[in-house]
Amino acid sequence: MTDLRSIEAALGRRLTAVEAKHASTRLYGVGRWELLASPRRVAVVGKRDPSIAGLSRSLQLATALAQLGITTVSSIDAGIDAAVHERVMSLGGATIAVCATSLDIVQTSVLGQRVASDGLLVSSFPEGTKPNSANAPRRNRTMALLAQASVIVEAADDGSRRGSIVLHHAWEALRLGRPVFVLADVVSDRTIRWPMELIANGAKVLQPGELGPLTWALASPDLAWTA
Repeated sequence: MTDLRSIEAALGRRLTAVEAKHASTRLYGVGRWELLASPRRVAVVGKRDPSIAGLSRSLQLATALAQLGITTVSSIDAGIDAAVHERVMSLGGATIAVCATSLDIVQTSVLGQRVASDGLLVSSFPEGTKPNSANAPRRNRTMALLAQASVIVEAADDGSRRGSIVLHHAWEALRLGRPVFVLADVVSDRTIRWPMELIANGAKVLQPGELGPLTWALASPDLAWTA
């Protein structure tokens, strides 16, 4: 059954002025609301049409996060985001899906039903809200707000809408002062520009198999208020 809560009640704290500037005031949810109180929540974000390497990296990251007991946050879009939810749940981990439609639309899918049962399915959109490209920025703002840190796995670098949706999340997370990480494999690809643009604005590089910087960021006193 869908529950409606204020965003502050869902998080169990008052929003800062920066957070409140673009935040939705309420959140619809189905599932384990207590996951929003979990001490470590990381958004893993990527393309709908990932490369083989990108999908592999996202699954490796999802596995590591689940094994560390870190709650993952992502959209429920096809591609990397959906794959992250599926991998985490297959390992018995905790995951939160943030939707760009109302929950009644999402719950018609197998993945939506499973997240609602085993994790937490949330949306800032009221019943009957259908897919619309204009919904993505609002969804991204909610996702960046709910996560304490974000990892960008893969994004288009051709100015396409799909690429801009992924990167919009990264810029929103940086605006909120949240740690943003870019995988080293992507940074080393000199054919794309966005990794260096994010790094120039405060994002950090995450090396393969090395989650130390990420877990350290989650343990930072600066993030204590987001728990």
